Amino acid sequence: MIHRLAAQVPGVNLEWTDHFLATLFDHDKSKYAQEAAAGAHCTTTFMLAAEFNDSSLSFKSYLIPRKLGQQKGLIPLPLWKESLAQLQPKNKACDLLAVIISYTILAVDTVDTPKSRLKFYFQTASMSSASAREIMTVGGRVPLSKPQLEDLRSLIGAVTDTPADSPEDSHVPRTHNYNPAARDNFVELPELLSGYIYYFGMAPSSTRPDVKLYIPTRHVGPDDLSIARALIAWLEKRGRAAYGQQYMNMLEGVAQHRRLDQGKGIQTYIGVLFRKNGELNITSYLGAEAFDPTRVAGARKGPRKAPRCSPGFE
Repeated sequence: MIHRLAAQVPGVNLEWTDHFLATLFDHDKSKYAQEAAAGAHCTTTFMLAAEFNDSSLSFKSYLIPRKLGQQKGLIPLPLWKESLAQLQPKNKACDLLAVIISYTILAVDTVDTPKSRLKFYFQTASMSSASAREIMTVGGRVPLSKPQLEDLRSLIGAVTDTPADSPEDSHVPRTHNYNPAARDNFVELPELLSGYIYYFGMAPSSTRPDVKLYIPTRHVGPDDLSIARALIAWLEKRGRAAYGQQYMNMLEGVAQHRRLDQGKGIQTYIGVLFRKNGELNITSYLGAEAFDPTRVAGARKGPRKAPRCSPGFE
């Protein structure tokens, strides 16, 4: 399928995709079938994402490598390092990451390799400020100032409803009002249903990676309304809440099946990345709760007006 895509769409380059498909997977499908018959839980290992730009269409390949016989299906670090070394033997950013992490997902841009980026995703069950600081600085190897680290800590505290005086090594408690519909996809790695997610992006010439933290607001913090209000309040204190009202309006429009204060899951993650100028870049990731029983029941009855004016919404 992806090679037919390359033949149809100008500019698609699958060199990196082909390399990782060749080096991070076994290729005897019969053995995978035997493993599944023996009780292994097989899930998605390859995804293709389309990005619609102003004047073009681009793609990203997402790979979740799986080798036969590995614990929980995860690829051990030596195999990652061997595959990366074959592709980019002198990438300093990759060497830096190999010191402290193991990966679960890899993404690459399907463009000419000088323009492409390696993108690694990794998840940890640790949800403390100390662990976030350790990974965002790649073990102290990426310099972040004290004000930057304080901004990071205060934002995490705001959206997770964690007291400002909480010890740095204390973990954000997981809430109980979110029921993941996809739990069956994580029977081998149930720890991936909670914890922080990190993204590490690097170009071929990078000396250090860009690091992004994803705060799983569908698992932590209070309800959707409280999380949104806390995020906007954090931005207001820093003069960055110009679109706060529009954000609230948009959330209310998405949550047509319930009030924002009646549950959580519309805001799935809050992503944070330090820009080159030192400012926190913040992204809110949304889920429509398409299979929520209330939404499904409402769809059967036909469209209705969105609930407005959740308590505290002005």
